[in-house]
Amino acid sequence: MIVVLAAFLLVPAPRECVALTGEVDCSPAEIERATSGFVRDDSIPFEGYFLTITETGVVVRASGSAGAFYAGQTLRQLATSGRVPCCRISDEPKFPWRGLHLDEARHFFGKAVVLRLLETMARFKLNVLHWHLTDNQGWRIPIPDCPDLVKAVRPVENRWNFRDLKAEGTYGPYAYTRDELIEIVRRAAELHIRIVPELEIPGHSRVLLQVRPDLRCSLADAKVDNAACPGKDGTIRFFERALDEVCEIFPGEIIHIGGDECDRSDWKRCPDCKARMEWEGIADVAGLQSWVTAHFEHYLAAKGRRLMGWDEIAEGGLPARAAVMSWRGTSTGITATESGHDVVMTPNEFCYFDYNQCIENDPVPYMVDWTVPLPWAKTYMFDPLKGIPAEFHRHVLGAQGNNWSEKTCTERDLQWKVWPRAMALSEVLWTYPQNRDIKAFAKRLESCRGHLCMAGVNAAPVRLGTMKEPSGCLVRQDARFVYQCGTTNATMEIKDGKLLLIVNGKMVREFKEDGPFVEMDLIELEPGNFFVTARRKGSDIVVVVRFFGETVEATDRWDGGG
Repeated sequence: MIVVLAAFLLVPAPRECVALTGEVDCSPAEIERATSGFVRDDSIPFEGYFLTITETGVVVRASGSAGAFYAGQTLRQLATSGRVPCCRISDEPKFPWRGLHLDEARHFFGKAVVLRLLETMARFKLNVLHWHLTDNQGWRIPIPDCPDLVKAVRPVENRWNFRDLKAEGTYGPYAYTRDELIEIVRRAAELHIRIVPELEIPGHSRVLLQVRPDLRCSLADAKVDNAACPGKDGTIRFFERALDEVCEIFPGEIIHIGGDECDRSDWKRCPDCKARMEWEGIADVAGLQSWVTAHFEHYLAAKGRRLMGWDEIAEGGLPARAAVMSWRGTSTGITATESGHDVVMTPNEFCYFDYNQCIENDPVPYMVDWTVPLPWAKTYMFDPLKGIPAEFHRHVLGAQGNNWSEKTCTERDLQWKVWPRAMALSEVLWTYPQNRDIKAFAKRLESCRGHLCMAGVNAAPVRLGTMKEPSGCLVRQDARFVYQCGTTNATMEIKDGKLLLIVNGKMVREFKEDGPFVEMDLIELEPGNFFVTARRKGSDIVVVVRFFGETVEATDRWDGGG
């Protein structure tokens, strides 16, 4: 039960909130007193809390400091005017992994920006920062055995956005010192945020190969040249020493090794790679990358750590303890859970905050050449458990929002892209589904966004299409599915083995017959409101239309159309 009076300002929404009579003063000192002097109650789940606000005072109950901390964040949101409504709140998160990803390899933001980002994350009960520290463009973490790596610079390219920067010819060098990294890790721990560092292994290594050409494949193609040579023992030893340093700086259990978008074409002609494959009995280069993943999984396990990688690491088989971050949709993550692996769901169509967020006359650049629109309302509709059998739900750790920084080069751009979409994701990951409602959330989001702006955060506006009551109808007409709602008329038409999406007479997109799942957000018609999904289910085609709270579905045979 959520009572709007008390919960109006809260993002994410609590599990239960009951209004009482009256309101009381609640200063920062009172919040500190209540949270530091919390009453220990071991029956309350980890990160959960029970908050009682009456005219006699504020009492926090929790099983540990994490729950007391989140009770404090709730109090801070309620106390924006210095007074809080009397109420009882019982709260706990749905998922243990509630994350944000920050790419500093493409553009470097620096310690002050990261510390401010951590503070805002904590405000909305996000508890994981996935920190992308190496890539083709630069290493931002110093490695004692290779001090020149953080000194590397890259040329300024037209495809990178450098507005507000004084870059002339080259970008960099930019990197953290060891002491700065330790300071950030320490502050994150105080905010109950775990930092998961990422070192790209073995791909995305162009700058590494620039500084250490001895780690390059023999007969390497200069046009490719983004993957280190796994056939050389020196490559393996370099990454081991790099991970040694990472493990000394970052105390968390999980270490991310990337593993995505690794161009293995050089490996096919490299004599060192061929020798490694023959010695290890590896059939192909996909298997060679799996060998690399397994090697470092064992190496990290010996240190009491756990390996995580992007979903490409599953292509040749996963080591037993490896965790998967599913970004190319959710299918790899679903399969991984069914084989007993833990996953973090971060499909690009719901969780990539470098995608256009459908704001009219948006001043911020995005990866617009190939990405799909992603307004906050679509992020809010994300379900990390969708398609996963109930018995495997325990393997879904949670989800995270990602911001790749090819076209994010200033703190203001970063804030604009992350907020308010990360607030929508925070509610997806903290609040139980029965307590979530997009219309109520939109009101709370507007209020919280205003407070963020007053605090100096450059949050994007909350702009949404007209809130219409459900009134649509999806019907089968010959070889077509037709959805009608107000002035919007969407047709899914099967023709010549393709599924055509036609909106108000205009062909918007076509999907081939062999596509297992397609989804199109009709942003130009109803920003954030209107979604059409088509998927194959055996010999049937299932078409689903979601329009705010309404879901309509039709199923029929896939016959290729006439």
